[in-house]
Amino acid sequence: MLAVFLLLFAGVEYAAAKRLGGGGSMGNRQSFSTSTTPRPDMGAPSGSFSSQQARPNPTGATPGGGFFSRPGIGGMLGGLAVGGLLGSMLFGGGGHGYGGPGILDMLLIGGGLFLLFKFLRSRRQATAGGPAMGRPMERTYEPQPAPQAAAAAGGWANLGAEAAPAGPTLPPGFDTEEFLAGAKALFARMQRSWSQRNLADIEAFSTAAFMADVRQQAAADPTPTPTDVLLVDAKLLEVRSQNGVTIASAYFDTLLREDPKAGQPEQVREVWHFVRRETVPGDSWKLDAIQQMDS
Repeated sequence: MLAVFLLLFAGVEYAAAKRLGGGGSMGNRQSFSTSTTPRPDMGAPSGSFSSQQARPNPTGATPGGGFFSRPGIGGMLGGLAVGGLLGSMLFGGGGHGYGGPGILDMLLIGGGLFLLFKFLRSRRQATAGGPAMGRPMERTYEPQPAPQAAAAAGGWANLGAEAAPAGPTLPPGFDTEEFLAGAKALFARMQRSWSQRNLADIEAFSTAAFMADVRQQAAADPTPTPTDVLLVDAKLLEVRSQNGVTIASAYFDTLLREDPKAGQPEQVREVWHFVRRETVPGDSWKLDAIQQMDS
């Protein structure tokens, strides 16, 4: 009864997808990577950021009002007018009832106009004096290019090159291109063998832990179902040593057609973990686990 329940449960798990693994994680969980995300390509950001800010008024003046509303102007003109009136009254202007301007009146008026024009000219010069006078608190900084020529002459020529994106740490003699070419070929072969339920061919390239899950999947779904591999792309995620074996993790981005009646292929992304024994010279890679991206 328990065996029937397990077979029914496995059939539900593998019904959603017919490819090897059925769309789930399988094999030796100890080979699973802590990071199942492929290394992103270094490039320019997709968007742009605009940081325009309102610039302060360079003159510091507030809108509205006229010349006489400025601080100090009204008081100065009022003082000149009162001074002229008192001078006229004290020095002979009052006796004539403002019959006509006297000499002292003319001197006071002339002196007032002189001071007024001098004040206006000083204000105009202060306004047109440039950023240092009109905007004393504003500073303008312009980025200076890095002195690459001087750095190169001092033995720092490598500073002129852009930093290369960090890749996985590889053991001595590991050929990434050769490994990925073999991994992509094995991906297609495994799917073809699984479509034919050729378990003997799958076992030739699998570990015992992975093969145990393959047999369980085959027991739940024994009918051969074709899986067409249309496109396979692979990236090396990491290579690490663990318990006397080397584990190489490859990220697959593929296009598969698991249902012959489906009009559009399905994009499938998985991480396959391959192992080989470090104590056996020339040992072949074997598939140890399939890990889904969210596992």
